[in-house]
Amino acid sequence: MKIYILNVDKAFRPQKAPFKYPRHNIGGGVEQTFYQWIVKQKELLTKDPEQADFHYLPIFWTNYHLINNYGKTGRREIQKQCDLAIMNAQKTFTLCQYDDGPMVDLQGSIVFLGSRTTADDLDIPLLCSPHKYKRIKKKYVANFVGRTKTHPIRQELYEIIRKDKKYKYLNRILGTERTFVNVMLKSYACLCPRGYGGSSFRFFEAMQLGVVPIHIGDQDIRPFKDFLPWDKCSFYFKSPRDAIACLDQISLEQLSIMGKRAKKVYDRVFAGNMWCELCLKELYMKF
Repeated sequence: MKIYILNVDKAFRPQKAPFKYPRHNIGGGVEQTFYQWIVKQKELLTKDPEQADFHYLPIFWTNYHLINNYGKTGRREIQKQCDLAIMNAQKTFTLCQYDDGPMVDLQGSIVFLGSRTTADDLDIPLLCSPHKYKRIKKKYVANFVGRTKTHPIRQELYEIIRKDKKYKYLNRILGTERTFVNVMLKSYACLCPRGYGGSSFRFFEAMQLGVVPIHIGDQDIRPFKDFLPWDKCSFYFKSPRDAIACLDQISLEQLSIMGKRAKKVYDRVFAGNMWCELCLKELYMKF
């Protein structure tokens, strides 16, 4: 496989955003990580676009749209840049972590999304800096720490488990990292209902902490399904009721085993740059 990196002005790869999310995060997101990785893969790169199997559009969508008032400004400029850069849309791909997607017309290019809400496009993880922690005794079957109002699924989940002491639900707008990590470590599983976007950082944070992630949403956003054993270390359900029904039947021993598997997958794939390689494998396989 050969990759050609399209010519994009550095102004569309801003290094910093107005704020960090999650708040403990250091450095950039997956858009920056993939760019930093691929420019070092000299054996994959070509300077001849005709020789390339794929063209990579290197834009940091998240930082750009956040700097430009959540995409309310700067759209005309980034659209013009994309129109100039894209040579062959069928060969072109880009990575976008921003919840609303690129917010411009990419002429049918391939888009890896960090928070997919429709059946279109491909999935990538939402990754942040790892947490520092020490193991503590388990107390809950599962937990959720976050904002309830970002999607009706979260409110539905709250109504189901709010009186059940096996579950811990903290409706927090801005909680502390320590609270988030402590509640996570006290749990065998983490409920990861979709919010404004289709995915969540907590799904992959749970994996890093050895806790079983349970995604709840209209789309199964677990990335690289052809390459990773998701059914052995995580769950996906369309409704909160189905998720809780499963948890009420599964043993804590089985959840503990799955949590250990989740951490192994995180350490092998997401703690380093193996997920970047999987993006290219998915491109090659599907296109």
